[in-house]
Amino acid sequence: MGMSASSRQYYEYRYGKISWWIPPDRDIFEIRDFEDPRAGPYLECIRDQIRGDIRMALYDLWMARDCVKITKWWQFRLKADFRGDYRYIKAHLKGLYKDLEAINKVILTRNSERY
Repeated sequence: MGMSASSRQYYEYRYGKISWWIPPDRDIFEIRDFEDPRAGPYLECIRDQIRGDIRMALYDLWMARDCVKITKWWQFRLKADFRGDYRYIKAHLKGLYKDLEAINKVILTRNSERY
């Protein structure tokens, strides 16, 4: 039920950074300037990884929401933990969607420059 302490630590370790897939020192739009023809599959791979992370985060969000619903009203502390997990995962999901939007924009720009 909900996120365990180890699961929460894993989230903080993995997603506490600015972005898991896009390095903070390099803008995502620099990737489209590669002369290497393998840059396209690299961007597709990043997009697939972000989609996988979104799927896992949506599952965790669904579980946290259900745990809030089924927790009895007198278990305030437990319910507060589940609500905190829900808000944390929702914020993480919002960041993943922003990363996905940036990747899609780069892929679209790269494909429009090619044709």
